[in-house]
Amino acid sequence: MPADPGIVIIGASLAGAKAAQALRLEHGYDGPITLVGDEPHLPYQRPVLSKGYLLGTSGAADLDAPVTAGKSSVSRRMS
Repeated sequence: MPADPGIVIIGASLAGAKAAQALRLEHGYDGPITLVGDEPHLPYQRPVLSKGYLLGTSGAADLDAPVTAGKSSVSRRMS
């Protein structure tokens, strides 16, 4: 059987990051996952950005969506 070619998620948004997280945590997928998107930074939670970050109650690290979980990380590529 050939090696697992992995999963590519088009759209490195919060939804894409959550899909990768669900593959790892809820479905036990441990193969390669790649998020493809236009933005050079990690997906972030916009409601947190618009409220807590601007009010100074949360820092930049609180904005990042979890894109690593399980045995291997999720890679990112810009389109």
